[in-house]
Amino acid sequence: MKLVTDPRPKGITLKNEVSWAFGSIATGAVTNAVTIFALFFLTIHVGLETAIAGLLIFATKIYDAISDPIMGRISDNWQGKTGRRSPFLCGGAMLLGLSFFLFFNLPPMGTAVAVPVVLLLLIMISTGYTIFAVPYLALAPDVAPTYHSRTRLMSYRVFFLMMGVLVGAVIAPKLVELPGGYRLMGIIIGSIVVVAGGIAFLGIRKFDATLPLPEPTQESFVQMALKSASQFMSVFETKPFAVLTLVKLLQFVVLATVLASFPYFFTFVLKKSFAEFGTYMGLFSISGIMAIPFIRLIIGAMGKRSAYIGFLTLYAIGLLSWYIWTPNEPEIFFYARAVLIGVVSIGTLFCALALLPDTMEYDRLTSGQSREGTISGVFTLVEKVANAFGPLLVGVLLQATGLITSKNPLSDTLTVQPDQALTAIRLAASVIPALITLLCIAVLLKYRLTAQMLADLKQD
Repeated sequence: MKLVTDPRPKGITLKNEVSWAFGSIATGAVTNAVTIFALFFLTIHVGLETAIAGLLIFATKIYDAISDPIMGRISDNWQGKTGRRSPFLCGGAMLLGLSFFLFFNLPPMGTAVAVPVVLLLLIMISTGYTIFAVPYLALAPDVAPTYHSRTRLMSYRVFFLMMGVLVGAVIAPKLVELPGGYRLMGIIIGSIVVVAGGIAFLGIRKFDATLPLPEPTQESFVQMALKSASQFMSVFETKPFAVLTLVKLLQFVVLATVLASFPYFFTFVLKKSFAEFGTYMGLFSISGIMAIPFIRLIIGAMGKRSAYIGFLTLYAIGLLSWYIWTPNEPEIFFYARAVLIGVVSIGTLFCALALLPDTMEYDRLTSGQSREGTISGVFTLVEKVANAFGPLLVGVLLQATGLITSKNPLSDTLTVQPDQALTAIRLAASVIPALITLLCIAVLLKYRLTAQMLADLKQD
């Protein structure tokens, strides 16, 4: 297979590409740590019922439905002297790291006190993530302005994103097992988020300052909010983006459901410790990282959409295999799943990220507007809604099937769960996400945007 790529465009350096991609450590670490631990932490440590905890996580996404598109609109129209997008990266990373630390420092508390405190901290995490991630993602078409250079840029991003996964899904579980537990995890990962965001800001700010600014706008904040709502709907008129967004929504519901259910699955079904869970996620992540060059070759040979469909198919098979797990199963199958699911999961993520800047360019060429911030705001919103829906789905399912939440989070005694709860946990970790993955494939078949279509539009 021959690797298809473009030379780096004039004015864009390797430092720009790598430092921009480095920021994915921040988003990867927070997304995975929160998705894996938030529901489990709130139910087993803080003491909330699963349905209430899941609803709190989901409720913050109503706020995101407003903040993400507005942030996109703000970054599209920002007139800062130091750049259009980069000024938001530093402040957003600082707020994100701080709020993450505060959330995982919550002590056990009663429901009446916990509900408003948890809601506030979840909103702070969402706000920090929005301020950082929306302008960050909107920079991608400028850092990689050609079809194949985006595959190269996204290979860097996926690498650092997987480093973030290692932090949030591998290091985090091992930190929880140490003295200090969740508090130690909050300090270390919160600090990593701030540092990663700062590196992205410092590496991209000079390049961002050279990009043309939009025409000045006199919109008030209220007008901007109303306009963002209008543009929120209008970007879905760009069919390739609408299809890709629906695929991403379904794909991230799958990921969020798996990650939210896995602490319960490993604890109550597999009867493994958080340290062993971290080992599994470590093998998952390292396999994905090592496969990145090969994934890039596969995408170059098969095309982005065809490769995406292939990875999704294998992903569904890997997830479904968890349902047939038995206590007598050879250990090699446990680790084989980690490798298979790790590689194909990164393949699906790589393809989605490589397709997004193509849809941004298509929108710019067909609409005549520069709406990368709005599009990235919508894309980020979809990710957050999906990440909230997973814990809500798992929380309601486990509540309905009688999961017993801990009344003594400091106890080392493993609670014996009812059979119906154990069945629900197994379904949430395997069959349900596998079926949603198959639905992703059906939607992706509607995606038709190609490199030739973009080239033809540029010539018109």
